[in-house]
Amino acid sequence: MKPSVPMPCLCVVTDRSLFMNDTDRLVRCVAAALDGGANMVQLRERGLEEQDLIELARELRRITRGPALLLVNGSPETAQACDADGVQLPEAGVSVAGARDMVGNDKLIGRSVHSVVGAVEAEREGADFLVAGTIYATRSHSGVEPAGPGLLADITRHVSLPVLGIGGIGPGNVSDVMNAGATGAAVIAAVLSAPDPEDASRELLTRMMRPDILKGNAAQGAPRNDL
Repeated sequence: MKPSVPMPCLCVVTDRSLFMNDTDRLVRCVAAALDGGANMVQLRERGLEEQDLIELARELRRITRGPALLLVNGSPETAQACDADGVQLPEAGVSVAGARDMVGNDKLIGRSVHSVVGAVEAEREGADFLVAGTIYATRSHSGVEPAGPGLLADITRHVSLPVLGIGGIGPGNVSDVMNAGATGAAVIAAVLSAPDPEDASRELLTRMMRPDILKGNAAQGAPRNDL
């Protein structure tokens, strides 16, 4: 059975460069984030040799199985090799149909989007959820003009899929992301660079789960878990 995107969804996106490419430290940090309640992990490691990527994916699968979903960015083959819960496709990457042929109907397929047009097209192609950004200025996408939470509000008015915001999201602005209609947030530095990743995850989720936010999202009909 295909898993559902949790509401609210706190997705930790990996970046081993924050740990001087020490994958063991990365895994320990992700494990701490899971202890704090993070419920999705996206493996996104550019530049790793295929076998090293698969080994890291399998280690993340070991610690995420049960507490969190595991998505692999851009590589349906790696997602298959580690029995991930799905694959996250770049906006200009493999087609949703092509990825579906590789991973099967019981896996989630996410699509990264940067506009309403891209979001509508991804839904039409059969994506299960969207990751939309860049919402705020961020080191990982320096030079990219941030779209602000208005992009999330626009997208959630035009699609019925779960939408996660990404880009510069932290405890000071995650409530704005959720109030814009998002199902959750994908973060890197807010958790991985925090002194205590467990506490950082817990704080983010606390701010995401405020009753006024959840009630507002339900009224908008934005977060949909019937994938």
